[in-house]
Amino acid sequence: MAKSLVKFVPPPNSISLPDEGQYKLRLKIPNSDGTRYYMVAFLAGPNSNYFVCSCSGCLRFGKCKHLSAMGLWGRNNRDMALQKAKDIGLI
Repeated sequence: MAKSLVKFVPPPNSISLPDEGQYKLRLKIPNSDGTRYYMVAFLAGPNSNYFVCSCSGCLRFGKCKHLSAMGLWGRNNRDMALQKAKDIGLI
């Protein structure tokens, strides 16, 4: 029996961008008051395979509220991030 993929629905007001290098599923997502955008993507490659966000929380701690709100995992939980990427068909 074939495994069905989980459908990924980007958050409202997000902007989809084309893949670039190691960055897959690139999105620009607005912050809570809509005054700025953060870049969210899946970083694929050796020693990576996790979701990243350009906010200071993710850069510092490897997780953030932006990733959590979308059900994605950062570098602090690579196994879950890799499984999510497989589930939505990124890899």
